[in-house]
Amino acid sequence: MSSTDSLTSSAVSANAQGLDATTQANIHDKLARKLGIKTAQVNAFVKLFDEGATVPFIARYRKEKTQNLDDAQLRALEKSLSYERDMASRRLKITELLRAQGTLTDELQARIDNAASKLELEDIYLPYRPRRRSPAAKARAAGLDSAAKALLTQEITPTQALADYQLPSSVTDDSGNEIDVDFSDLDKQLAGVQAIIVDEWTQALDLLDNLRSGFAKTASVVTAVASEEKREVGEKFKDYFDHSESLARLPNHRLLAMLRGRQENVLGIKVDGEDAPFIEKIINHFNIDATAPSERREFLIEAANSLWKDKWRPHIEHRLLTEKRLAAEADAIDVFANNLQHLLMSAPAGPKVILGVDPGIRHGVKMAIIDAQGHVMLDSSDKPVIATVYPFAPDNKMDEAKALIDELLSTYNVDLVAIGNGTASRETDAMIKEILSANPSLQAKAVIVNESGASVYSASELASDELADLDVSVRGAVSIARRLQDPLSELVKVDPKAIGVGQYQHDVNQNQLADSLDKVTQDSVNAVGVDVNTASPAILTHIAGLNRNVAQQIVNYRKEHGAFSNREALKDVPRLGVKTFEQAAGFLRIRDGDNPLDATGVHPESYELVNSLLEHTNKDLSEIIG
Repeated sequence: MSSTDSLTSSAVSANAQGLDATTQANIHDKLARKLGIKTAQVNAFVKLFDEGATVPFIARYRKEKTQNLDDAQLRALEKSLSYERDMASRRLKITELLRAQGTLTDELQARIDNAASKLELEDIYLPYRPRRRSPAAKARAAGLDSAAKALLTQEITPTQALADYQLPSSVTDDSGNEIDVDFSDLDKQLAGVQAIIVDEWTQALDLLDNLRSGFAKTASVVTAVASEEKREVGEKFKDYFDHSESLARLPNHRLLAMLRGRQENVLGIKVDGEDAPFIEKIINHFNIDATAPSERREFLIEAANSLWKDKWRPHIEHRLLTEKRLAAEADAIDVFANNLQHLLMSAPAGPKVILGVDPGIRHGVKMAIIDAQGHVMLDSSDKPVIATVYPFAPDNKMDEAKALIDELLSTYNVDLVAIGNGTASRETDAMIKEILSANPSLQAKAVIVNESGASVYSASELASDELADLDVSVRGAVSIARRLQDPLSELVKVDPKAIGVGQYQHDVNQNQLADSLDKVTQDSVNAVGVDVNTASPAILTHIAGLNRNVAQQIVNYRKEHGAFSNREALKDVPRLGVKTFEQAAGFLRIRDGDNPLDATGVHPESYELVNSLLEHTNKDLSEIIG
């Protein structure tokens, strides 16, 4: 699904999720406070967004409606809107479930309404989630709840509470299905009563909040090597073979490293902390220490231990680690997105003749020359200007390599040499610079280029279409040259995750990462705009309003009918409807066409206004855009 498709499907989610007008208004007010903008701005964005408008289109062409919100603010608003709508929908569902159970109280409703995260919302519902086969559910089905209630409200022993208990001949669940239970002796009956008490106590959410907060301040995360045989293969994780530090102060990058170690079965991770202070708080909360006789007190203290050790502590540990992981992933994804944006928006070298160099040792240094338009240059025999040299061990044909490169640089008047930063990059760079210094007539300059993902592109279907006559091993050199000439147009051909935008990109939520990087790519492409008569399907896909299918339709139409002479001609492209044209037209440029405005960022809907202003000011269009 394209970005536009996902935006559109998300846009209608408010109605699909059954959110009423009051709920949506509350969400808009909350987003305004959170992002430090006006509610009217949120309302304007949501209206446009729900009508299917894309963020780049709103940022560029609907500024007057959103009161000049920029693309960064709109992306933050889009993300928060989706989250809050999901939260509101889940709140509604949980409220309905609790009301149907007859357990919804004003206090619970207030908690649900004030929950700040999805994790917190699920924590509220957890004690009330139906568990038909849990020990407590079985004990209740067997009629032990009256004994549990008596023990909690009367100063009697557990045995006395069970004095009148009669084991039913058959036990059924809420659906009337017979279930297999065994409460035939006193010990099993006592265990059932205790399970019911512990289950009742789990509903003390204020206490749980207090314990979680206290445990979070003192807990440590502890890592250890999984086994002795993992010491050697997991050498990169050696800092965590016997490690402990405060969970609250654990840096994001170290947590991600620990989690990677666990994923690779090298490390074990656990959350460490005290038990006694928190069990004592449970005892005090339920006034267990003030009760008598001692047999009852011991039974309830045992229940308090079970509540903490078997129920709450594992849950608290999981939630704290999950919250920490989610925060670390969100931070990492932001870093990856920023790194990608810097790469995509790198200054292009422009229309230069470039020698692309893909360094290597055993398999040689691959080279290809591209012309000012980015096409692989052809020699006098109409063959691609490509070559492979072997200057390094084991071949050591340095002199031969230098002679051939010197000849290429001289013959084709190369302006720049783009050298990939992979294996043997430094050695190749040094060799190129020796060639340039030895021949003063050469005007080329050497530049190191990030080659991450070039091999992925080389083996892709897109590369096979674009460079069908070239071997896979040489396509990387072409991509490296194009990355220097026009970084944005070339890098959009590669999956952003293959470009190497961060150290832990494989350890975060892949859907969220892909979504974030896709939005960065879309914003970057639309910020620049593309020439619709030269653009590849890869870059057209990221234009606001377009998806992969429509992008390919544009290219197919262009091949069949020739270059577009004006933006209006885009309407003849199959599957490019009115709404799509509205969203995309301003970002699709046509150079040297019928209308000079088609080469600008002015949207066709504003042409009449521009012409009117020109007439009013007695100016020619060439004076404005020349």
